[in-house]
Amino acid sequence: MSASNRSLFEKILPTKGLYCVAYKKEGVDGLIQKFYKSIDEIKAKIHVLDADATITVYLAQASYATALNRKGENSIWVKSFWMDIDSGPEKYAEDPNNSYPTQKEGAQALLLFCKEVGLPWPTIINSGQGLYAYWSMANDLSPELWKESALILKKLCVAHGFKADPTRTADIASVLRPVGSTNRKYGEKSVDLRHEASEIEFAAFKKILREAAIKIKFPDAGLPLQKISGLNSEFTSGGEYPPSSLVQVAENCPQIAHVRDSKGNVTEPLWYAFIGVARHCVEGAPMIHEWSAGYPNYSSSETAQKITQHNFPPTTCGHFKSITPSLCAGCKYVVTSPIMLGVEKSISDSGAACSDKPNNRVAAILDVAGGLELFHDQHNVAHIMLDGQCHKLSSQPVKQYLSYRVYQRTNKTPGSEALKQAISVLEGRAIFEMQKRKLENRVARHDAATICYDMGDSRAVFIIAGSWWIDAAPIIFRRHKHQQIQVSPCIGGDPWRLFDFLNVASANMLLILVTLISYFIPGIPHPIFHPYGPHGAGKTSIFKGFKLIVDPSTIATLMCSNDRHKVLHVLVTHYMPLFDNLSGLSGEISDLLCQACTGGGIEQRQLYTDDESIIFEILRCVGLNGINISTIRADLLDRTLLLQMERIEPSQRREEGELWAAFEISRPNILGGIFDTLAKAMQIYPTVRLDKLPRLADFGRWGYAIAEALEPGGGHQFIRDYEANIKLQGDEIIQGNTLATALLSVMQNRSVWETTVLKAYDLLMITAQHPGRDDHTFPTASKNLRNYLERLRPTLAENGISYSIGIRGGDGYPIIFRKAV
Repeated sequence: MSASNRSLFEKILPTKGLYCVAYKKEGVDGLIQKFYKSIDEIKAKIHVLDADATITVYLAQASYATALNRKGENSIWVKSFWMDIDSGPEKYAEDPNNSYPTQKEGAQALLLFCKEVGLPWPTIINSGQGLYAYWSMANDLSPELWKESALILKKLCVAHGFKADPTRTADIASVLRPVGSTNRKYGEKSVDLRHEASEIEFAAFKKILREAAIKIKFPDAGLPLQKISGLNSEFTSGGEYPPSSLVQVAENCPQIAHVRDSKGNVTEPLWYAFIGVARHCVEGAPMIHEWSAGYPNYSSSETAQKITQHNFPPTTCGHFKSITPSLCAGCKYVVTSPIMLGVEKSISDSGAACSDKPNNRVAAILDVAGGLELFHDQHNVAHIMLDGQCHKLSSQPVKQYLSYRVYQRTNKTPGSEALKQAISVLEGRAIFEMQKRKLENRVARHDAATICYDMGDSRAVFIIAGSWWIDAAPIIFRRHKHQQIQVSPCIGGDPWRLFDFLNVASANMLLILVTLISYFIPGIPHPIFHPYGPHGAGKTSIFKGFKLIVDPSTIATLMCSNDRHKVLHVLVTHYMPLFDNLSGLSGEISDLLCQACTGGGIEQRQLYTDDESIIFEILRCVGLNGINISTIRADLLDRTLLLQMERIEPSQRREEGELWAAFEISRPNILGGIFDTLAKAMQIYPTVRLDKLPRLADFGRWGYAIAEALEPGGGHQFIRDYEANIKLQGDEIIQGNTLATALLSVMQNRSVWETTVLKAYDLLMITAQHPGRDDHTFPTASKNLRNYLERLRPTLAENGISYSIGIRGGDGYPIIFRKAV
């Protein structure tokens, strides 16, 4: 199998999940299924199987969660839409209504269909007898998202008289013959590629289908109607309807209102009849979920499945009346189905029009949004793509965009209430119907082997072991207003040029540069960078330089508030939050910064609500600076990398304008050198084995690899420099902590101290000369001693002190302190 065929597999198959190769062997009933983890594995398996003349091999088009089966419920991703166009004299003789006499006629019909619908030409494969057509998407799709558009594609084939195999187009479990195999049905014929097309953005593909569906008057382009043979004619109305609002239907139909008011806690026949109307309304599936959630056994996944399976036209009024006649008593409307009661003008028995102008505005907004891509993030927050950027659906830019587009089309503004209703519907679609995407800030893992750096526009830097390049950015980044576009980096740059502009002593340069480069590695804890020193030492300048290299922003440095909510907002929106000119930190803010450094989830109540909360996952590259060290809390200092800075000599000072103008000229070179170094470090990293891991173990191992990439032998020097910095942290903790100072004094001439917690507290209190309650480094009572000691445990260990507390006895809790000799 050629390299081009492998590329084709990558184009039409999902990038994640298990792949299924199925094959039929002569004399054996049914298909045998085997599952594989990679395209290389399926390529090899297809080659082996096809060499056996008694075997016909097939390839599943979806990927799967388990190796159990290839049924729809096991599928997790799809990357393309496909058609099977049967042709040839044998097939045409068997079924002339669903095939073409020759392959040429099949190809002509396919291309005519594409022209009529407005679809780009697909990838075309000679299946050995007929043709396969593939439209490959730029990203993997969830089964739910794929099914919606596949059903429209299938309906369009029928509407245009195109004879694509109806059992294939919307069947997510389909298997087709892979390129490179042999079709042995009518003699041996090769399956080969005839035309390869480019990948398509799903939003654009979906828009084409939707617009084509509207032209042939589908009642709802998102959910095409389908007649089901054998169903009671009273159950299916068969009519064609303009867009309708479920909210408005419920205002006029007591049957639908009953489902709404009871939140779906109704009889099963009524609930199914309700789906028969609701799924064809503009609000669609989201409102079905919302109005069904009151049923005691409600299940989101089961409800979604029922919606997908319900493929027939809107339920008729006659069927509703047969279920609950009393609710239809006295109805004044003369319509065939309740769905007509949500249309702008519904004809009543008196001939009067039932006007719903607000609903028109909602429908206009939903129509504008119809061609835009929706999804939800890892926290179930709904997003929409606008001009290559993802935005929260509830954000002001989205409201402005939708309002402007509606005004362009109708010359009327939609109004705030219509916007609110439409966005609520779109949020439901994004959460219940569309795929989940994990969004990151500035730096992310594109896959296990690739780091992705957001350039702030439509581009990203992709870094792998040994190389890097710039390409279109995947939808894994959420950008914030303050973030700026990064300059284009130069291959072959020099990262050491950074120190032409920053006041860093040569002895500290390696440690500082390694720390800066490590900020481009996602998913690991990074030390809190803390320069300190007198006025005029260049502390703010070093922060500005770091920010321009890693996370360029209109806000280079920040003031640190004592308001937890404000600091949390900064941590969420800035990949590198740098707090300038600090004099101290409260305990609550110190704890928050500790969590931001090592990573974790933070829950916060939503504004104006009592029971709704937002979960934030933050892992940030934090910076603090000040004249003195900003904190004496052991847990924060333990995560800090300190840089003592000296005042810049007057003869060495530069004007701000001249300094940063020169920095901008060098920034592409510095940034490119950083990416060169990181690509080399990614080659070295798997081989790094440290005898002893530092406190921030991931940073220590990556730091060694980065230092080795910067200069031979740099890894060992980095470890020595980092250990010296850790000792400096410990010294600062001891000097600023009354309890630690007192304990070291007590243990100065002891190797073991056995006592109780109460007695230990009393002696430490005397040794510390009875510190006051305003000294937050010493416990105010013996019951708090354990907690204070626990915060100091790593620092005490660095100074050879360990302790253990036993089970409570008659004299209280025993405690033993030991000093390493």
